[in-house]
Amino acid sequence: MVFSAVSLPWAILIQRENADFFRFFFIQEHVLRYATRIHHHFEPFYYYLPIVLLGTLPWCAFLPEALRGVRRKTDVLFGSVEKRFLLTWLGLILLFFSLSSSKLASYIAPLFPPLALFLGHLFRRYEEESEGDENRKAVPLLSRMAVMVPALLCTALLLAPLFPHKYTLAWNDWWPWIAFPLLSLLLTLFLPDLIRKRTGQGRLPTFYLLFALFLASVALPAARYMAPYKSALPLSRAIQAHVPKGAAVYQYGISLYGIDFYTGMRTPIVDDVGELRYGSERLLPEERARYFLTSDSFFRLIQEKGEIYCATKGGDKLERLKKEVPGLQVLWHNDAYYLVRLKRS
Repeated sequence: MVFSAVSLPWAILIQRENADFFRFFFIQEHVLRYATRIHHHFEPFYYYLPIVLLGTLPWCAFLPEALRGVRRKTDVLFGSVEKRFLLTWLGLILLFFSLSSSKLASYIAPLFPPLALFLGHLFRRYEEESEGDENRKAVPLLSRMAVMVPALLCTALLLAPLFPHKYTLAWNDWWPWIAFPLLSLLLTLFLPDLIRKRTGQGRLPTFYLLFALFLASVALPAARYMAPYKSALPLSRAIQAHVPKGAAVYQYGISLYGIDFYTGMRTPIVDDVGELRYGSERLLPEERARYFLTSDSFFRLIQEKGEIYCATKGGDKLERLKKEVPGLQVLWHNDAYYLVRLKRS
């Protein structure tokens, strides 16, 4: 009732303004997305298994140790009703999305709350049974390796931007951003074991706190590295700085919704309608021709107007523009995105 009271008024208001809303949102975006390959996101049945495995890192690395530690007494961990409930919760979600004809990694997110409940309860029991047990103060070699593997994987990800590839960062620019995350990972290699050796417990809570610090601190370097190439904000700022007020900006071969959001402009799209196709086909012909162009109509428009500002990606798209419009002038770029001025030849 609470959910309906919050959501239904919005849906009703949208339906009043857009008569096709319910058909599009519920039939096309839910039923047809699940039952058909309409959005071209088809993946094999097992697609989510490696995603779940990676998504539970680093905790899945502790699973064998914890199961051995509680002596595999699953009947003690969970009662029969609890086990059926948990298995049903996990199994239905995994089966439902594995059967879907359209799969994206984010779809499986509802699986992680029951997984967190299972792992959290298991690790809590493991810590409780370890308390006061002198035999468990020593950390087995396999358990140490289980911690090292996730730490090494995370370290490799942090250092990857330093190695030659499409977007490389210099060490002097990068190390201040990753110093604290690397320190957190380094501490995970020995501090939890040290605390367990001295107290007989606390290994997993210590690891949890250190890894939580790592995840919190890695957000800034991730944003620092990815924002120029994954966000429309740098390109939008360049548009505001280089494009005269009132001039239109076209997106050639890309469709970044963030440009419209950050600049307050409505940018026409050239050759990349994507998921906007359904809505674009319901526009009046004049409006559709103005805001959703083909390459041919775009190049004709340049000849008519004499000058056009355009945002695009590097590589093939930029080279096509250079070939078709020799008067191209690059106003700004960050290697991933380009803002150009196209002049009639």
